[in-house]
Amino acid sequence: MKIYTEFYESDRRVRPGETMGKAELLEVTTSRGRVQGFILTPNHAEGELHPAVLMLHGFPGIANNHELGQSLRKAGFVVFNPFAPGAWGSDGFYSFDGIVDAAVEIAEFIRSPEVCRQYHIDPEYVYVLGHSMGGFAAVNATRRLPWTRGTILIAPCDIGWYFEHDDMSFPVRFPEIAERILKTNENLYENARRIHKDYSYTAAAEDLKDRNILFIRCAQDVEIPMDIATPFFSRMESFGPSCAVRRLIIMDTDHAYNDSKNLMAKTVTDWMAEIADMQ
Repeated sequence: MKIYTEFYESDRRVRPGETMGKAELLEVTTSRGRVQGFILTPNHAEGELHPAVLMLHGFPGIANNHELGQSLRKAGFVVFNPFAPGAWGSDGFYSFDGIVDAAVEIAEFIRSPEVCRQYHIDPEYVYVLGHSMGGFAAVNATRRLPWTRGTILIAPCDIGWYFEHDDMSFPVRFPEIAERILKTNENLYENARRIHKDYSYTAAAEDLKDRNILFIRCAQDVEIPMDIATPFFSRMESFGPSCAVRRLIIMDTDHAYNDSKNLMAKTVTDWMAEIADMQ
């Protein structure tokens, strides 16, 4: 298995003996409904195994990190990009516990022997990546997926932080946005209020204290408070030394890293390659 860390700004052309990568439909039946999305496969040589990454998008409506997915595909990853239940054509209803449940089931689908055979995936090298609200899903899914290689959080949202700090600047926007773009069967503010204690980052910290975590904060982010990372890392460190690679990086860009797409791809891919080399 090889991660091609050199392909950030250039195309990765098909070499002799390789099959060209492609984009194809993702469809997974979960307990929260049929989820669809897309799969990006890398160029493949006979006998080669690839790492895989489950890439979870943020609160639906604007961005799904497609550029990052393409960069990871060029680096040799099989990229699974599902659309959350109730969003962008997926069945079911959008809820914050629902996106976690679906992420867990899709990760288990990726690691299944059938899918690993079909896409030439090494099941020991499956990563979870989440941006914004996808970071919330990634944190809580990782708690239930002890076998993942590493988790990448990009400008992640922590619903619990808002309630713990009596800051309703984000949760109060949920119902109004949801009416326009999502299928829901529960008021999203009430959904957040109901689950926030069990799904907060501080609650997750003990489960993640020995897991490989890359936490990327964006210094110009006006969507997510900068200090969300502080209680999370402080809580994990309170449990003592760990052999896991836990890293916090602050990147000088905005929430959607609009002027740093290649740098984000390099940062994420280099870290995943580092973790892959660990025994």
